[in-house]
Amino acid sequence: MSKTRAICRRQSLSKRLWRYENYSKSLLWLRRPADLGHPPAQHLLGDMHRRGLGVALNYGEAKKWYKRAAEQGHPPSQYSLGIMCLIALGIPRDYKKAARWFHEVAQPDHPSAQFILCRLYISGKGIVRDPVHATRLFEKSAKNN
Repeated sequence: MSKTRAICRRQSLSKRLWRYENYSKSLLWLRRPADLGHPPAQHLLGDMHRRGLGVALNYGEAKKWYKRAAEQGHPPSQYSLGIMCLIALGIPRDYKKAARWFHEVAQPDHPSAQFILCRLYISGKGIVRDPVHATRLFEKSAKNN
């Protein structure tokens, strides 16, 4: 069996365990694919640390796993990092970083990210104030929702 296929099988089993709320076993099955760079597994590990599911609540670990997946272009992780930066969830509030992550994920039609980015463009927090671009993002967000 190929390495990639084995990683996907481990992650798939972990997702099934997650659905049945067996987080400690899910963690065991997720760890190897996450360590090998599988973005969905890294994202789920981030979720587990952010919510304290099967592990102690740890925003620093959550950020680490989200960032690893986000840097590989994983939209859910990019969105989660944006939220963490926006609401200062275990890290200092940073509107500029939040805007950067939301901009990454807003491009491929993510309505929630588009709406949040729209609000940042209106307020000028972390990004140059641009009501015209904010309006376009708002319309795009409404269309995609």
